[in-house]
Amino acid sequence: MHVKSEELGLIRLELSTEDAVDFQRIDELFSHAAIKNIFISSYRHLAEVISNVYQHAQSDRDAVVNWDLTVSRSGDFIDIFISDDGQGVLGSIMKRHLGELTDSLAMKLALSLGSRIQHRGKGLEAVVRAVTDGHLHSMSIRSGSCLFFATVEGHRYSEIAHRQGTEVRLTISLNGGLA
Repeated sequence: MHVKSEELGLIRLELSTEDAVDFQRIDELFSHAAIKNIFISSYRHLAEVISNVYQHAQSDRDAVVNWDLTVSRSGDFIDIFISDDGQGVLGSIMKRHLGELTDSLAMKLALSLGSRIQHRGKGLEAVVRAVTDGHLHSMSIRSGSCLFFATVEGHRYSEIAHRQGTEVRLTISLNGGLA
């Protein structure tokens, strides 16, 4: 675990799937940045997203995936970014799904919102539910050429410029769940 920079209200870690995740060290960094309560309230969601990096980002060709954890503050909001340079959602879904897929369809399958596919995306579905229930302000997932964005009002998918890997952003209001 390499701490690239650390300032009050900002955490940036550069990691690799070669390394084990040290949640105790991450907790210490949140404490040092005076946002330990954010770590406690978002731990389950943060752990789910980081777990997905280790379970799904690696491809047959790339055994090691680099990933970053960045925490920043903007006004009354804390943004937690988990970003990797792995195969993306489409690459992961293609391992288990036959047929033609787009980035958008792969994202929909990965999230399984309302899907009857057993065990598909249940962890991320729980993170989306935390948003719709008001525990998180918003979340977004960027992978390939797809952006998924969720707020308490609902969710949407958009086409974006293609990116390698996946980036998840969890936004937490310092004034409590919703803005």
